[in-house]
Amino acid sequence: MLANNNNKRITSGLIAMMCVLVVPAGCNSTPQEDDVVVYVDAYASFMDSVETAEKEFTLEEMEAIRNEYEIMRAGVENKRHLMSDEQIAEVERNNTRYFNFRRQYETRFGDETGPDKLERMLEGPEDEPQAITSGNLVETYHQFVREVKMNKEQYSSDDWTQIDTLWNRLNRRKTALKDSINIEAANEINKLKVEYGQYKVHDQSLQK
Repeated sequence: MLANNNNKRITSGLIAMMCVLVVPAGCNSTPQEDDVVVYVDAYASFMDSVETAEKEFTLEEMEAIRNEYEIMRAGVENKRHLMSDEQIAEVERNNTRYFNFRRQYETRFGDETGPDKLERMLEGPEDEPQAITSGNLVETYHQFVREVKMNKEQYSSDDWTQIDTLWNRLNRRKTALKDSINIEAANEINKLKVEYGQYKVHDQSLQK
């Protein structure tokens, strides 16, 4: 464990990067800071900072990082509509970096989350879950939506971000398999997409 002054430097560094993304919350904004490239790059720098910190974070520090991440993500999401496909992919990669970083500490503190269970359900590499085929695609959608329905009240805001990333991964797999999916399966999946959307809207209404 590093000394307290080192801990403060880490926290101060994270807060300084958040100032680039939050519009404006006590930080002076410039045209350059408004550029979407700055938002994407600052998000990556945030993850570099927490991943390379030469210390083990305590539970209290992890909660502070989580709060900072929420502000960071909100700033990035506010610019998503201006992002290119490449920039969106970069944001998704940094989302995954944060989830992996958090998972290490949740394992250490004995806290397994719902999103982790959903990720195991999908299996396979991030952008190519080959274990999902046209034969089990509909059932995978059913399992995913059923799991969300059961645990939606327990998910935090960043849980929902991870769940959305996994949901998008599943949808990309569905797109890759579209030529081998019959009309009945496609219709069932569309119904499940509507159901998932209702749970997500429910979560957003609770956060207002």
